[in-house]
Amino acid sequence: MATISPQLTANSSPSSGADALEIACTEDPPDLVLLDIMMPEMDGYEVCRRLRADSNTRDVPVIFITAMNDVDDETRGFSLGAVDYITKPMRPPIVQARVAAQLELALARKTLAAQNKILSESLAMAANVQRSLLPKLPPSLPGLQVAGRMVPCDAVGGDYLDFLPSEDFAARGFGI
Repeated sequence: MATISPQLTANSSPSSGADALEIACTEDPPDLVLLDIMMPEMDGYEVCRRLRADSNTRDVPVIFITAMNDVDDETRGFSLGAVDYITKPMRPPIVQARVAAQLELALARKTLAAQNKILSESLAMAANVQRSLLPKLPPSLPGLQVAGRMVPCDAVGGDYLDFLPSEDFAARGFGI
């Protein structure tokens, strides 16, 4: 579901690039930005560049809606990070479909990022548990220096390292 900035009403929109940035670069950024290229003070290309440079708005999808239909203009828009480029005259059902598709993709990206964060935290916790189960010191054996090291191939490995005392071998040796 898209959020609409409380600063905007159904009949108003930012009148300049600076206004657009002020609205977008808040603590709760919009889910998607529809952006014209030709605006006073600051063009849409610069607004898009600044949105991408801000960590709070870096992942907000930007769709250009513009009368500028030259291939170079469109290429520049995509190179600055726009996810779509719609030329005027626009057809509302097509704009709605493209907005819906980008909102769905943005939601999927957020969901994946949240799941990856949970997975990373779980792996880090499992790695800590695994390390805590390793012996702190090797056994002291007269005439031998004993050492061991476990290096998992990933955050958590399936192998384990332990030293088995001579009691486990009827005093005839020890195990690693």
